Amino acid sequence: MLRRLIGDHVRVELVLDARPGVVHLDRGLLEQAVVNLALNARDAMPTGGHLVLRSAVREGRVVVEVRDDGAGMSREVRENALEPFFTTKERGKGTGLGLAMVYGFVEQSGGQLHIDSELGRGTSVELSFPRSERRPELGAMVIGASRDRTESQDATASGEMLRTTVLVVDDDPLVLQTLALGLEPEGYRVVAAETPAKALRLAAALGGVDVVVSDVMMPEMNGPALVEALREIVPDAAVLFVSGYADADLRETIELKSRHFLRKPFHPDELCAAVREALRLKSEVTEIPSQRIPAENGT
Repeated sequence: MLRRLIGDHVRVELVLDARPGVVHLDRGLLEQAVVNLALNARDAMPTGGHLVLRSAVREGRVVVEVRDDGAGMSREVRENALEPFFTTKERGKGTGLGLAMVYGFVEQSGGQLHIDSELGRGTSVELSFPRSERRPELGAMVIGASRDRTESQDATASGEMLRTTVLVVDDDPLVLQTLALGLEPEGYRVVAAETPAKALRLAAALGGVDVVVSDVMMPEMNGPALVEALREIVPDAAVLFVSGYADADLRETIELKSRHFLRKPFHPDELCAAVREALRLKSEVTEIPSQRIPAENGT
């Protein structure tokens, strides 16, 4: 699959350590992280180049490296590369969430991320995780929770730390994952939905939602219309809208009605602070009409 995504103009080389390196994390998220890094590397080599995917076991850690011989990064770009929504690509060519999502996943997994890059000398991104001495499952090198879960399983997962339920809705998969990863360190029970329809099904299955974090402009139903529908299921949920949509009238309508609006781009700390504020003022949130906002695709 990776070779098909990268294209024939880039030579892909695998350099794998023969020693077993067992780590306990979400296998699906690790695979997505490697794909994101490989696609970034491909974009840095538009006329072709060499991409190396390397694994190593050293000093009690398992290391995954993605290295390219592309354009490289300046010091300024390197220092900002992990910030959400930061991108050097042309408008419409990238969200600026690839590296931020990878960084969020690595931190959540107790790992470390290191970038080595210079202009004209390519880029190396290393992900390292604590090596586990636990015996792996049969046939598994990297062990993690399966991501093939049903909506009812997502809705009923619970734990001692997961007291406040946050339903996150965004039709952009990278934005959705970044929002979820940004909120999980707060100890929330975060449930993600990539469509308003799935958000409604999850809310019904959950039986209770404390905060809804929703994009404004989505293809099948806009954010305020979704919240109006959710009021029938979770009438007491606080609401936080996140969007890059710049229309002043739309922002004024949302801010007046919900009091909670966060404009993209923003830092994860700002997201967490906005959710905390929405929870604090939860009892003051009122129903939000949707008729003034067109239901069309965009953010």
